Amino acid sequence: STIESIKVLSNTSLSISGETSSKKNKQIKEQQFFFDYVFDQNASQQEIYTKTTKPLLEGIIEGFNATVFAYGATGSGKTYTMLGTQSEKGIMPRSVSDLFKLLQRFNNKEFKIQVSYIEIYNEEIRDLLGNREELKLQEDPVKGIVLVGVKEISVENIDNFYDVLYKGNLKRTVGKTNANEASSRSHALLKINIENKDKEGPNSSNVTCGRFILVDLAGSEKNNSSINNNNLNKNAIRQQEGAKINQSLLNLGICINALASKSKFIPWRNSKLTHILKDCIGGNSKIVMISTISPSLFCVDETLNTLNYSNRAKNITTIIKKNVINIIDRDSQVSKYREIISNLTDELEAKRNQLAVITNNKYLIDVSGEVVSNDSTEKTIYYIVTKAAGDNKILEPKGKYKWSDGSSYEGDFKD
Repeated sequence: STIESIKVLSNTSLSISGETSSKKNKQIKEQQFFFDYVFDQNASQQEIYTKTTKPLLEGIIEGFNATVFAYGATGSGKTYTMLGTQSEKGIMPRSVSDLFKLLQRFNNKEFKIQVSYIEIYNEEIRDLLGNREELKLQEDPVKGIVLVGVKEISVENIDNFYDVLYKGNLKRTVGKTNANEASSRSHALLKINIENKDKEGPNSSNVTCGRFILVDLAGSEKNNSSINNNNLNKNAIRQQEGAKINQSLLNLGICINALASKSKFIPWRNSKLTHILKDCIGGNSKIVMISTISPSLFCVDETLNTLNYSNRAKNITTIIKKNVINIIDRDSQVSKYREIISNLTDELEAKRNQLAVITNNKYLIDVSGEVVSNDSTEKTIYYIVTKAAGDNKILEPKGKYKWSDGSSYEGDFKD
C-alpha cells in the first residue's frame, strides 16, 4: 500500500521504509528486523496470546516467575493487545482464564492466588484496587522490590478475577488526545502471585511461589499527538503527562541497553517504572516483550524507535530459578530468631540491672550516656569488667563523666 511503511516479510521478519518527520525529511532506506514472531494486521487475539504468553503458564504454577509487557507508540494497540474488548479479550483475561483451568488439574494441591493492580502516573505509584493512594517503594533483601501498603486481593475463580480487573481499570487514568480517544496516561502493572503445596505426602512442607506480572505501558508520543484540539485547556496537562511518560520510557530503554550490553551498572532508580521492573526484566523472571506498531507513513519515527527498542531487548538474558519455600525450615528459623531475641533481651535486662540500679534517682553516666555507676554515693569510678567471647575483658573508663542530674563528677579512678 502507498500509505504503509511496514511490510511483513515472514512470520519472523519485517521491513520498514519511509520518510521521517525531521527537519531534513530524512528518507529511510528499507531496513529489515528479525524477531521470534511477527504478526500482521490479520492476526487474532487468540493467535498472539497462544504464541507469546500461553507457554509461560505451566511454569508459573510450578513456581517460576514471568513478565509480559506491551510497548509502542500511542494508539498502536498496546491496551487492546493486553486487555482487549468484551468480544475480543486480550492477553490479561485470556491468560488468567487458562491459569484457572490448569489449576483444576491438580486435585492433590492447595493453591492460594493473590492479585494486585497499580498504575504509575506522573511518577506516582497508585493503588488501583484501593483508593488510588500513593504507594512507596522499598527493597527487601529477601522479597526484592516491595510496594508498602499495596492491596492484595485473594481470588478463587475467574469471575473473581474479572471483577478485580474491571474495578481496577475503572480507576486507571485515561485522556483524550489527537492520537487516541481514550489514551492510557499511565503505566499499569497487574501482579498475580500463585502459591501451591501438596495436600499431603513428603513434599507437603514445600510451598512453590510463582509470580506473573502483566504490564501495559503508556505510549511513547510526540507533543502534537498528546494535544486535544477540542479542549485546549487540557493541553498543558496532556503535555506534562506525555513528558513524564517519555522520560520513564527513555529510562527503561537505557536499562534495556545496559542489560543487553551486559553492563555492570543498571540505573534502575532513575524512574519509578524501572525501579519497580528491576526484578522483572533484570532478575529471576522469564520475559515476553510485545511491541505494537502502526504501518502508517505518518508514524515512521515512532515505528522505527519501537523496532530499534525491541531489537535491543532481544539481547537480554536472565537466569531463572524455581521459588520454593520449606514451611518447616521457615518456621524453625522464625523460632530460632525469636529465641535469640529473647536471650538478648534477657542479657540486656541483666546488664541494665547490673549497671543501672538507680539510687536516689542519681547515677553516673559517660559522655555517650552509658551508665558507669549505679550508686549516687559512689565517689570513685571503677573499671567495668564484662564477659566477652568467653574471656574476661577489661574496659577502661574513657572520656568525661557526670551525674545523671547534670552535675559534674570529680572523683578518682581505681582498679
